[in-house]
Amino acid sequence: MVFQVKEIQTTPNPNALKFVLSGKVTDRAISFRDPGEASGFPIAVQLLSIPGVRNLLFLNDFVTIGKSGEASWTSIRRRVSHILESELFEDFQRNSPGFANPGLDRT
Repeated sequence: MVFQVKEIQTTPNPNALKFVLSGKVTDRAISFRDPGEASGFPIAVQLLSIPGVRNLLFLNDFVTIGKSGEASWTSIRRRVSHILESELFEDFQRNSPGFANPGLDRT
């Protein structure tokens, strides 16, 4: 099953959006603030390579994306949705020890 972005929700922080998915990503919070932290997590590296994306939080059935203040949500939202709905994300979630192992805590 490939994930679908069911909803994009605003947060109290205008520089963060919550992408609610059609399935569970992980049982524990996993966060990344830069591509160096994301090595070994290709999906996080891809998301952090989007111009303007500054941080990520994976938890339950959602991913929260934080952006820099000057970046526009228009292109970020489209690119994030495309990556999250790709087969790469499903394969990564299924095979990644970080996402498959709820004991990993990267926060």
